[in-house]
Amino acid sequence: MLLFIISISHLFFSENFEYILYKSPANILASSPPVPALISITAFSAENDQDPILQSTPEEFREFSEAMQGRWMSEIIWIHDWPGYGERGDTVTGYAEWQIGLDGKVVNGREYIGPGSGRSILYYDEYRKQITDHVVTSGGNVFVHYIYKDNGEWNYKITGSTGDGKEITGSAIRYISDQGQTHRWVGEMFIDCLLYTSDA
Repeated sequence: MLLFIISISHLFFSENFEYILYKSPANILASSPPVPALISITAFSAENDQDPILQSTPEEFREFSEAMQGRWMSEIIWIHDWPGYGERGDTVTGYAEWQIGLDGKVVNGREYIGPGSGRSILYYDEYRKQITDHVVTSGGNVFVHYIYKDNGEWNYKITGSTGDGKEITGSAIRYISDQGQTHRWVGEMFIDCLLYTSDA
């Protein structure tokens, strides 16, 4: 993200971007209507197939799934215009829910951010040995994140496109604290090769 729909939170203007998610009470999304699952199929470039840096183990996928599961809430200040979500400088509240399914083979996410919403599917690719997260939003923004652990932190390689057809690339780190109750997502993102960053 500057809209990483699944995990969203405080964004500040400066050198990199940051999202902070807080575990929310169990009833936050209880009244939300059920939403059909959305599955996205995306072509992978050959460079991801054999890159050992991006690889993870099934045990790391289970660890990450447990860390993501639950209901989350955040406050967001957009640092870029996002189709379907708002314009640069807008402040919105975000809610997200991640649930482990299919006997631990997948984590399904649903997000509600201001006027927009998103769906995600997180899974472990046995062939590529990668934790992969697909995100599709109501504004037409799509993301594919490759997630791996490095130096004890969860790293993201970000790819995707905006709803108005601009390429997205970047990287981020998810810092988990407060016994898993707070997540900070910090990094940098390029949209059509232009750097968009923020920092607390």
